Amino acid sequence: ELSPVVKEMFRRVSRGIKGPMRFVLGHAALFSPLLARVLPAVSPAAGALVKTTVAFTMASGSEANNVLPQEAYVIGDMRFSHHQGGEASVTAIRDLAKKYDVQTEVIEEGISSPLSDFKSEGFEKIERATRAVFPDVTPTPYISMSASDNRFMHIVADQCFGFVPFRVSDEQLASVHGVNENVDVSCLSPAVEFYKFMMR
Repeated sequence: ELSPVVKEMFRRVSRGIKGPMRFVLGHAALFSPLLARVLPAVSPAAGALVKTTVAFTMASGSEANNVLPQEAYVIGDMRFSHHQGGEASVTAIRDLAKKYDVQTEVIEEGISSPLSDFKSEGFEKIERATRAVFPDVTPTPYISMSASDNRFMHIVADQCFGFVPFRVSDEQLASVHGVNENVDVSCLSPAVEFYKFMMR
C-alpha cells in the first residue's frame, strides 16, 4: 500500500524526472495499485516503501560440517509497514512458518512509530529552514528504511522528523554504519546555519 507520505514523496521527486515516469510518479495516487505491485520488483529499498520487510541477520545450526544439527534457527529483524502493523506482520510470518513446520518466537516486540504529518507545522519549519540555507533543495517526505530513535521520541512528541542538513555524496551515504563512515567538513557550516534558523 502506498502511504500518503510515499505519494507525496513521489509527487515532489517527479519534478526532476523526464519521460513517462514523471507523469506516473506525479500522479502516484492514481497509479497507486500499479506502483504497489511494481515497486517490490524494482529493488528491496523500493519494496520497503510499500510493504513489511524482514532481514534475516543471524543463523545457527550444526557445530561441525559432518554433524546434523539437533536444532537450527534464524533471527529476523522485521520492519513492519504503516498499514499492516506489528501484530498482523508477525501473524503473517507465523502462518507461513507453520506450513513448513517451523516454530516462531518473538524475541523483542520493538516500538512502532507512526507516520509523521508532512502538512504539519514542524515539517513546514524544516521546509523554511531548508529554503533559507539550501535554496536549491526541496525537502521531501520519506519513510525510513530502518529503525531510528524517532520510535522513542514519538512517546513524547506528536511529530518526529529525521532530517540531517548535510550534502553528502553517494559514497558517504553508503558508508553510514560502516567502515570509514564520514561526511565532509564543508557540511558543518551550513548545518550550523540550518539549526540556528530552526531555533530562531
